[in-house]
Amino acid sequence: MAILKNAITPELIPSYDGSNQTTHPSVLYFPDGFQGYEYWMAMTPYPFNDGGYEDPSVLVSRDGRSWQEPVGVTNPLVPRPAVGHNCDVELCYEPKLKELRLYYVEADDIRRSWVKLLRSRDGSHWEGPQVVLEDPGQMYSILSPAIQQRKDGSWQMWYVDSGNTGFENQNNKVRSRISLDGLLWGEETTCNDLAQPGHQIWHISVWRDPATDVLHAFYPAYPDGTNCDYCSLFYARKDPGQDWETYSDAVLDPGPKGAWDDFCIYRASFLLDEPGDKLKLWYGGKKKSDSSWNMGLVETSYTDLRRQLRTKIVT
Repeated sequence: MAILKNAITPELIPSYDGSNQTTHPSVLYFPDGFQGYEYWMAMTPYPFNDGGYEDPSVLVSRDGRSWQEPVGVTNPLVPRPAVGHNCDVELCYEPKLKELRLYYVEADDIRRSWVKLLRSRDGSHWEGPQVVLEDPGQMYSILSPAIQQRKDGSWQMWYVDSGNTGFENQNNKVRSRISLDGLLWGEETTCNDLAQPGHQIWHISVWRDPATDVLHAFYPAYPDGTNCDYCSLFYARKDPGQDWETYSDAVLDPGPKGAWDDFCIYRASFLLDEPGDKLKLWYGGKKKSDSSWNMGLVETSYTDLRRQLRTKIVT
């Protein structure tokens, strides 16, 4: 039984196609605001499982609940490619340059994939895209890039490698790369300690606490022998100098039959105030009867979450 309670109703997240069916959130919070808004979100529409609409989009909010396009922006920031599809956005902030960075994946669905980057100083005018990573031989080897700035100022990217099989692969690996500037990335390493026994990790989200250097991750994972339609959401934590600490229990399962998220719990984005004991978690969810997608918001106590997870740690 999962630890968190599902959002009873989904959030209203406007999408450029008019469906307001969205997924794969990536949320940043600016306490003093950025261009007048505390919350910035990158996401993609995904109406009724149609990957042709998974184009990078950006929204802003003052309260984390009511979202709109920034002034001067007409979503999507990038149109669909002539071949294949876009997906898997990740929004970052580069403090030295005072710029937003929106990374996303493009796959040709034949044999190649890329991680591309858009950059903006004001959130309204975006430059790019530029290619920062490419796999010329596999379609789905760099899924859901999760990017954080490290203590020394360099950057780290985590992502899921599902090779050419994608959503039904049975040997997914979480891999990582380091970059000095977030543009040129080094060789990949495999995060053997970040795994969910009996499951395949799918789309990952990571946040580094700048005060403690602790890494936190939330990720959907599907049981071995199934596919990504059967995901629940899990949590992991990495203290400095230690391996990733993972847990046997999911933090969020699909909702009850007939609920808006009764089939699949997808990629989540989260804001964690550990001293304040507050966790905000936006997550994508799919309804089984019509394959509609929406986004939910859960707010909870981080201490309570950790207490319940500690009782069933994965060794």
